[in-house]
Amino acid sequence: MKNRFKNILLKIQSTFSLLNVRNIRLFFFSLKNESIANTVSKVIGVFKRNRSIAYDELTSCNDSHPVKAYYSIDCCCFENDHILILGWIHSIHYKINKLKIDHTKDYEVLWIDRPELQKSKIFQVENASPPGFVIKLNKDLMTGSDLELTFHSDKHSWAVNLNIDDLAGSNEDNILKHFVKQFSRENFSTKQNCSSISTPLISLVTPVYNTDKNVLDQTIKSVLNQNYENWEWCIYDDGSSSIETIKTLDQLKSRDSRINIERGTNLGMVNAYNKVISMANGDWIAVLDHDDTLSVNALCSIAESIDQKPGVKFLYSDEDLINTDGYFELPTKKGAFSVKKILRYNYINHLMVIKKELGDSLDWFKPEFKGAQDYDLILRIMDQISNEEIFYIDQVLYHWRQVDSSINYDYSRKDYVLESGRKSLQKYYDRNGKKGLVIRAKKLGYYDFIPDP
Repeated sequence: MKNRFKNILLKIQSTFSLLNVRNIRLFFFSLKNESIANTVSKVIGVFKRNRSIAYDELTSCNDSHPVKAYYSIDCCCFENDHILILGWIHSIHYKINKLKIDHTKDYEVLWIDRPELQKSKIFQVENASPPGFVIKLNKDLMTGSDLELTFHSDKHSWAVNLNIDDLAGSNEDNILKHFVKQFSRENFSTKQNCSSISTPLISLVTPVYNTDKNVLDQTIKSVLNQNYENWEWCIYDDGSSSIETIKTLDQLKSRDSRINIERGTNLGMVNAYNKVISMANGDWIAVLDHDDTLSVNALCSIAESIDQKPGVKFLYSDEDLINTDGYFELPTKKGAFSVKKILRYNYINHLMVIKKELGDSLDWFKPEFKGAQDYDLILRIMDQISNEEIFYIDQVLYHWRQVDSSINYDYSRKDYVLESGRKSLQKYYDRNGKKGLVIRAKKLGYYDFIPDP
């Protein structure tokens, strides 16, 4: 078993130098073990974005002069009865080559090179290659308290608390099946039969601002190709100056009577969303960003879920990313609604569908939480409805595009988003009478609540 494990990991390591996505795709389909294939595919996003790598900072333990290290947990998957965790850690002045996991001896660690990360600005030593690692853990460790990892050099140590639930979503192996469908695009060529369900009017809402024509065309195509007919698409042009954007929207007006387009002055992101929602006539609001796309069955699945769950007021689905080469990757399997998880980070994101009367009662998005306005809205919705009125759709219905300006590309580029998220969560605790302070966690996009003594 140990030799087989090492052979598989050597296969993973050998792919890091393959920067051509087509080669990686062929490698993906050549692997018989889907969980390992999923691992390889997930790291595509890491080394294809090596110009701007997401990472966390660590400070050495028990030192009078603390030493910084940089690390990342890239992905997590399953291999038979074990979990595989792939990541890297780097200190500018010290070589880190030991790892200890507290309270268990049931693990293996393989150290590997990660040369594809050298271009990142944090690796300031010439030819420095941050040590990558693959940890193999018993699957039983997925439940219970966080894992306590300690990385060591000859002189220093760095501690990390690792929550497997955060990495593995709902901890179900069928995320691999989702990924195979997304990567091969087979999921989008087969349409569901929507004839037997009721037909609530679903309003898609999209503010547009100087969107690249090719990107906007893909968004348009994904809406017009929906396997559900009772929808409207409300678009607010937030003062675009791009001739291509304006021309594309003008042409779109005549393509389908269900599309309603208004052009106005630049209101800014949050106010533009509120404006476009005010144009909607449907009972349900589905938020679609101007550079993202829907799966062909998205609206049909929403209508079907509304049928299945009478009284539901808030729905959300799984999502994946469209990388810069146009491939689908990194599907996120979110699982049933979890108060504990949403109070740590906004894991819901897209696709988010809200009963219009509920959103209207809350005045929708608040400008003071720009960048995290959706997180604030979710937290305020939690104050108004029960968990039974929230429904999780176990399908990837939304494809979130990675571009340089996207939050999904690199959280660290937009500090205001992280701060808006912190403020919105602080507001939640304050209005619910819980005294304490919300701080940013070590992991980007996550938050910790420190109760008052």
